Amino acid sequence: MLENFLEVRGLGVLNVKAMYGDSAIKNSKYLRLIIDLKDQAKVQAEDIDRLHGVRYTRVVLGLEIPVITLPVAPGRNLAVMVEGAIRNHLLRLRGYYAGDDLAARQRKQMQSESP
Repeated sequence: MLENFLEVRGLGVLNVKAMYGDSAIKNSKYLRLIIDLKDQAKVQAEDIDRLHGVRYTRVVLGLEIPVITLPVAPGRNLAVMVEGAIRNHLLRLRGYYAGDDLAARQRKQMQSESP
């Protein structure tokens, strides 16, 4: 009954298939990442790891799924923030951690400037 429908606050119920065509609808898809959008005003600053972000796993149907908590506030571009979170997640899956890279660069810079 609900197939192809999506409720969007402020827009109401949308029929994605009617709006974008058959190619916009996936009959099946794997769940590989959850983005948990949190009100930035309700997130404590000390709970955020500024280098690595807030990450944990959630069990869904017996599978552990990575979760990224993304603090959001009015005026932020959610599409850009979610895309950034996804691209960073893909880099992390390949073994690249931007926070560790930054820390290594800082260490190298501090060592080269020592007396």
